[in-house]
Amino acid sequence: MPSIFLTVLILLDYMGMAIVIVLFPSLFLNLDSSILPIEFSHTTRLTILGLFLAIYPLGQFFGASLFGKLSDYKGRRNMLLVTIGGTLVGFILSGIAISFKSYELLFISRLLTGLCAGNVAVAQASLADISKDDAMRAKNVTLGQVAMGSGYIVGPLLGSLFNSSFISWFDNSTPFWFFSILLAMMFLIAVFFYKETLKTPKYNKINLLEGVGQIKQALIGSSLRGYFLIWLIFVSGWWLFESYFPTFMFQAFHFDTTQIGFVLAFNGTLYSLFQYGVVRKLTPILSAAQM
Repeated sequence: MPSIFLTVLILLDYMGMAIVIVLFPSLFLNLDSSILPIEFSHTTRLTILGLFLAIYPLGQFFGASLFGKLSDYKGRRNMLLVTIGGTLVGFILSGIAISFKSYELLFISRLLTGLCAGNVAVAQASLADISKDDAMRAKNVTLGQVAMGSGYIVGPLLGSLFNSSFISWFDNSTPFWFFSILLAMMFLIAVFFYKETLKTPKYNKINLLEGVGQIKQALIGSSLRGYFLIWLIFVSGWWLFESYFPTFMFQAFHFDTTQIGFVLAFNGTLYSLFQYGVVRKLTPILSAAQM
């Protein structure tokens, strides 16, 4: 039960991120349905779109350190309840903001959901708590990766289906309302069924800039500097493609939200198949070769 719950929670986090990537090009660049004032230039709209895409991972960057440390002291369950509830509030506010065309409220809601997306760190810590040995820990880590890949399949599909391009009486706020229902269900499951996994609480000093310090340490004084740089470049390139490719399809090929969602779901499927079919099989072979 804990493994399933945590895996689904990680899945929901990445689904929420993927839904936004699908919806935002039309929401900011389509003059007929844009949340921005009509007098904003195209360049200004692109700049604001980039800002809105960046605010979520920025919030997650700080939220992971904050809620990760708090969960070591206050417990995993308490922090999961706080972050799931905060994410729920954030998505409800996003739906309201889109309905009333308030990009200021949408900015606040995206920042809140980004901060609460730090629950991925709490979920991963809880998975480690329930791992009795290295084999189970590796299995649970794999579950988290599968959930992440699945989120980039299911999220774009939801974004493509729950919008006016697919059903006329839907609008850009509909996916946020649907996702809020899923989050409310997860919150109730956590309240009534999820048990604390942390056995020995410990207090750690909270430092919101800890992530910056860890990056500095990895780049300067760590023996893993080369690996970190490779991973940083890979993730940066992947995120650049994933976040701006929908905008490119919207502008260059006039794809609507449904078409963009299907393309991103296809990309997510390829990612998951590659992780499962290639990376999972090559990892033990490469490890044996290094030994």
